[in-house]
Amino acid sequence: MPDTLLVSLSGTGWKFLSGNLFSNLQSLTIDISFLSRQPAGVMAYPSSRFVNRIPELKSAEVKILRIEPDTLRFFLAENFTLKVPVIADVSVSCTNQFMISGEIKVMPDSIEIFGNLQTISAITSVAASPLQLDQLSASVDTTVTFTLPTGVRSGIKKQQVRLLIPVSEFAEKQFSVPVRPPLNMIGRFRFYPDHAILTVRIPVAKLRSINTSDFSVIAEMHSTDSKYVRLICDKLPLGAELFHLSPPFAETYIQN
Repeated sequence: MPDTLLVSLSGTGWKFLSGNLFSNLQSLTIDISFLSRQPAGVMAYPSSRFVNRIPELKSAEVKILRIEPDTLRFFLAENFTLKVPVIADVSVSCTNQFMISGEIKVMPDSIEIFGNLQTISAITSVAASPLQLDQLSASVDTTVTFTLPTGVRSGIKKQQVRLLIPVSEFAEKQFSVPVRPPLNMIGRFRFYPDHAILTVRIPVAKLRSINTSDFSVIAEMHSTDSKYVRLICDKLPLGAELFHLSPPFAETYIQN
């Protein structure tokens, strides 16, 4: 589609001299919503279809002599739909005695995007605008924007998603958790010490609902002749944060 149209007119002299006619013809807005019902390809329409809709040119005192170019062509690509996740880019810190107490959520966590196949097939996710929040002492419920490549649209008009960051006051608590071997070595080894002490930060509201069975400590054994093994906490309840594990290593013994 051209950037400009040259419209040749004839009419009474006072109509042109008044200046109002030309000041109102500086731009032409074309409503192309009707093209959404057309198939992919090149669609051609007479330029007069759009120029004749200008109110100032509907007067009997003005006559359109010529429009250049006389045809407008619209190049339409086939439209495809793809659902992709929205990824949050958040950096958060909390004040003393407060912590992130759960999953940071994006709502909706995925959106549908529309565009030609070549463009949207290269998109695997949509990144929300970076957000940095420091010294939090309360949960956050806010909105962040996201951007899309040129030619790609989404069903969300303002290109905004909701971001939820749960923040809670925490307390530290210790749990004595038995050390277990990997599944393929159960019953063959024992450890000294046979329990590890986990110091865990837990949201105050969840203190009474969390117990030792919510945790797990495993001995990292790469071979059967390992004398000392590293201990790893491989299970934590949602919202809990491991602060310290003691001891970091245990001695192995063959089970009698």
